[in-house]
Amino acid sequence: MEFFPLVSVVIPTRNRPALVRRAVESALCQTYSHLEVIVIIDGPDHSTVQALSVLGDERLRVIELAESVGGGEARNTGVREATGEWIAFLDDDDEWLPEKIKRQTEAAVASQNENLIVSCRYISRRGSEDSISPKRMPSDHERIDEYICCPKGYSQGEGFLQTSTFFVSRRLMSRVPFVPGLKRGQDFVWMIQACNEGGATVYVHPEVLSIFTAGDASPGVRRISANPNWRSLYAWIRNNKRLFTSRTYAYCIANVVLPDVMKCKEPLAVRLSLAADAFLNGSPRPKSLVIFGLRAFFPHSLINLLKKCSSPSVPSHSHLAA
Repeated sequence: MEFFPLVSVVIPTRNRPALVRRAVESALCQTYSHLEVIVIIDGPDHSTVQALSVLGDERLRVIELAESVGGGEARNTGVREATGEWIAFLDDDDEWLPEKIKRQTEAAVASQNENLIVSCRYISRRGSEDSISPKRMPSDHERIDEYICCPKGYSQGEGFLQTSTFFVSRRLMSRVPFVPGLKRGQDFVWMIQACNEGGATVYVHPEVLSIFTAGDASPGVRRISANPNWRSLYAWIRNNKRLFTSRTYAYCIANVVLPDVMKCKEPLAVRLSLAADAFLNGSPRPKSLVIFGLRAFFPHSLINLLKKCSSPSVPSHSHLAA
């Protein structure tokens, strides 16, 4: 008899009723139907409650928190409420292609490994421009910090695994929850901790199964991660240097922290202090120094052009959904 485990979909949201409804519908329309969808509204939000109440699907549960706890803790709340053996996370401004949960469930069940994190390739959508991420697949036995932080080329996010692609066992999530209160990089931090402290391994499904809204999701509605609050993420990285090799620590500053520093238009002194940290506490390689120099001292438009030139083309949406 074929086994179909229950999958719990966890979606944190607040004050974005139209966007979260689109996300919920993409979850409920999965070809894998043995799932529950848990929306955690991060604080009082009548508009979102009303927008979701009309969907009329018994698999949907909406939980409105009495006060805001932040995205990480909202996800943790969803995990505690979940009854499924596996958890799939979906951000409210992203959406899934119809086969996502089916493909990831097949991979998870075949592995018989509750410490497996199943991610996937996805469309990174910025306005009318689409590209496919991650730009390369992880190599056999490659450390997760090396895969995420150390590019083979020079483009940012070459190994970026985004939250809406995460498919993970509830047991692993119970052992390694999201860090509460972290304003930026919640997915990055959780992945590093899950692999280094939770003993997790990562499998990236080669199919494109999700859509990540990299730019503003709709007019007047900014993506939450568009607010480059880099200081809390940098503080976590500094306090957890043990989870990185000295090589990846230097790359992490150049590839993860510095882009947000530049978005905030921080002064030269801040950039120089980051460079000093990379030298004193890491082992920067020539490529990481080049990346740091490009990000710290060259126009942002030039960096965007280099990223665009290195991004693979995207098949038509009809092909992706087939």
